Amino acid sequence: YQRRVHGENLRQGDWLIDYYINRLSQLDERFQKFYQHIKDSFGWIKSLPRYLIPKQFGILMETHIKAIKQRIYEKYPEREFLKDKTFLKHLIYASHQFLANVPSATPIDHSFTMSAGLPHFSASWSRCWGRDTFIAFKGILLVPGLYKEGKEIIVQFAKTLRHGLIPNLLDAGRNPRYNCRDACWWFIKAIRDYVEMTNDQEILNTEIDLYFLSDNQEEHYRLKKEGEKCALKLSDVIQNIFQKHASGIAFREWNAGEQIDSVMKYQGFNVKLKLDEHTGFIIGGNQYNCLTWMDKMGSSSKAGNRGVPANPRDGSPIELTALVKYGLDFVVEMNKKGYYPYKGVQPEHLQREYTFKEWADCISRNFERCYYIPLESENSENYDLNSFYIHRRGIYKDCFNSDNEKMSYKLRPNPCVALAIAPELFNLQHAKNFLEIVERTLIEQNSLGIKTLDPKEKEYKHFYDNSNDSNDYFIAQGFSYHNGPEWVWVYGFFLLGKLNLIRNDQSWTQERFISYLANHKHFIDSTDWLSLPELTNGNGQFCQFSSPAQAWSISAVAEAYFRGLKAVSYTHLRAHETGRNLVCRLLLEKKKISISISSLRTY
Repeated sequence: YQRRVHGENLRQGDWLIDYYINRLSQLDERFQKFYQHIKDSFGWIKSLPRYLIPKQFGILMETHIKAIKQRIYEKYPEREFLKDKTFLKHLIYASHQFLANVPSATPIDHSFTMSAGLPHFSASWSRCWGRDTFIAFKGILLVPGLYKEGKEIIVQFAKTLRHGLIPNLLDAGRNPRYNCRDACWWFIKAIRDYVEMTNDQEILNTEIDLYFLSDNQEEHYRLKKEGEKCALKLSDVIQNIFQKHASGIAFREWNAGEQIDSVMKYQGFNVKLKLDEHTGFIIGGNQYNCLTWMDKMGSSSKAGNRGVPANPRDGSPIELTALVKYGLDFVVEMNKKGYYPYKGVQPEHLQREYTFKEWADCISRNFERCYYIPLESENSENYDLNSFYIHRRGIYKDCFNSDNEKMSYKLRPNPCVALAIAPELFNLQHAKNFLEIVERTLIEQNSLGIKTLDPKEKEYKHFYDNSNDSNDYFIAQGFSYHNGPEWVWVYGFFLLGKLNLIRNDQSWTQERFISYLANHKHFIDSTDWLSLPELTNGNGQFCQFSSPAQAWSISAVAEAYFRGLKAVSYTHLRAHETGRNLVCRLLLEKKKISISISSLRTY
């Protein structure tokens, strides 16, 4: 531990001690006793001979860390379940590092926010992102039992409703950006997950004071100047999202131009989304913006990718369709129980109510037909396909009805996210075959994450280098961000999707499932951050441009591990605790491998 706190600096002066004390002094009154204790303890350490200070500093810090971990453990709702599960404990401890009251980033009427990742997203405008927050919501807040904090996060973002959307960039509610189409659906998913884990249906009656009084910028400022206010129930906020999409959303971002995005082209600031009643899917976006999580915008004039989205994903991205279905099922159920007052929406071009049940059924009827690419070409007539673009079968399209149809037929991991969220949309055998292809193609022996593109595609690059100043279109200024590098949160959803398929498969033991997380267990044990990174380069290689601690990475792995422990049978082999990579899985699947005795000594 002395190495970690730079013992030589402590021998030379008190700057590290003073820095730590001063940081604690800025916290609110809840931490005053702890602050005084730290101040007194370190005051004593300062009086010691310089050569003794590093060791005593380390002892004191270790004592505090153990006490904090014990406090987290005591607050966990299922302490007995957690008792002998070190890896799950580490994941739960890690979840707390993303939650804090950071004045530069916290909305004025709230007490804390969730960081997307550390240290890159620590403070000010860059700390909080709607998409990241609600992808991470379940594993960071609900799995650790932080229900009160979860409710506050839901209310915090509900206040920012505008255009029927939840913002991507929060910026403490000052100048949020609505350049994402998925945060609103992850938001509704978070509400459903919260209700299911807490049984607190009354959250839907929570009053929400909206920050924005109109979708029109000039009208909003006029109404605000006149002292107008607008309050809705949370159920009304949800209904606004569904209704706006059903009616059609079309706007140009407020303050569009270089002041909010210095590289985006003019057309990219235009956001259009609408419901297609023929499929039940939400379609939208264009080739000049990137409104889903694969949101890398090119910025290299030299390479010619400036203002070009690496992955526009316009049309109907597959995981968004699953999220809409997940949300529809929720409001149908809440309406039956009397907690949600609406039964459907009223699209402008229909002369009747379009019920949520009707909408959900429409998605179910069309999902496989629109997204699946069958293994056998003779079955193609049953699916909506363009055979010209098919070069891999047995997979699911990334998007449907995109203007760049070719890109939709490339193998990506986003269908894994859809399978984790709404498995009922998938044909069971098709889904199993697809996951086998994913595992063979997008996951390697040392992977923490999952490749974001099929390695045989010309756009595929296994690394992310944001400093690259070459004239290579596919890598300059980090253009390959979502075209190869391995993202950890999506790997978690791959496992969640796998869990949905093996519920009744007795051949799956906990050891077999947990072996898929052997790399993660080793990594979190060895990193200074006690966390998981945003992404890695190919085969789990370190990427210097990745956040070393990412909220949705911890969340997805925590949720998958938590569910895996409860969902599959348990034996006493416990082989997963003896390996640092995928050796155990290969053994359990009876694959022929050779392992040297010397390599096993490191496990």
